[in-house]
Amino acid sequence: MWPLSQHPDIIPKGEAFIRKWGALAIFIGRFSGPLRASVPLIAGVFAMPYWRFQFANFSSALVWAAVLLTLGDITSMTLQWIVRIIGH
Repeated sequence: MWPLSQHPDIIPKGEAFIRKWGALAIFIGRFSGPLRASVPLIAGVFAMPYWRFQFANFSSALVWAAVLLTLGDITSMTLQWIVRIIGH
């Protein structure tokens, strides 16, 4: 079944990652493209407790959104500063 048929190593790697890091794996996985898709799948397959998963999922989503918005704000302020410097 796609995507597992094209990437058969996802499940063993995801399982090892979740066994090593637990709920923190969900948090860490939010910030890594390949892990973002596979870690929640593996957490479900291996029956991670629902509330532990949701706590890690919601808290990582809030941090992820804050980081992205902060980076966007910093980028915008930096570009405005550069435009002011070049414009004068």
